[in-house]
This record gives sequence, structure tokens and C-alpha cells, in this order.
Amino acid sequence: MSPAGRPLRMPSTPASAPTLRPARCMAMTSPPSDRGIGAFEPLWCPKEASEFLTVSQATLSRWRREKVGPPFVQVGGVYRYNPVTVRAWVREQETAHG
Repeated sequence: MSPAGRPLRMPSTPASAPTLRPARCMAMTSPPSDRGIGAFEPLWCPKEASEFLTVSQATLSRWRREKVGPPFVQVGGVYRYNPVTVRAWVREQETAHG
């Protein structure tokens, strides 16, 4: 009985069962392919890309709008970054701006 005199209800899942919550930033993965493109890294979400570039997510969003940042893909309404092309973009910026 609860302090208010009502019977206690047992949860529908065991107490040891973890609570699953959707991840806000899950890298999209695909199994390695043998279709001539070889294995590749999982795509980065904007948070991961901004951490790599040491800029805020707002800056990355502005760069997407202004078309001045690293290349990205839009999957549905979600933006993703290929780590290989982000690194290549950084090298290109180093070359162009010394």
C-alpha cells in the first residue's frame, strides 16, 4: 500500500530493464560493401562534425545556408557529413588560406 492508502502498481517492465531512448545523434552506418566502393566510415551528425571542426552547431548550420562549409548530405530532413569529405574540405581550406 502507498502512503495514501492506494495499492502499489508494479511497473510493466522489470526494474533491471534499461530505459531505451532514441539517440539524438546516431551515426548512420552501413555494412562494408564489395560493390567497388570499399568500406567506409559512418556518417557524422552535425554535432560530431562541429566537434571535429571545433565550431558551434549554429556556425555549421549557417555555413550550410550560405553554402560555404564542408559538403553534406540531407537524408530526409536530417543533415549528415561524410568524415572523408570533411577532412578533405579542411585540407582544401588550409591550401587556399595558407
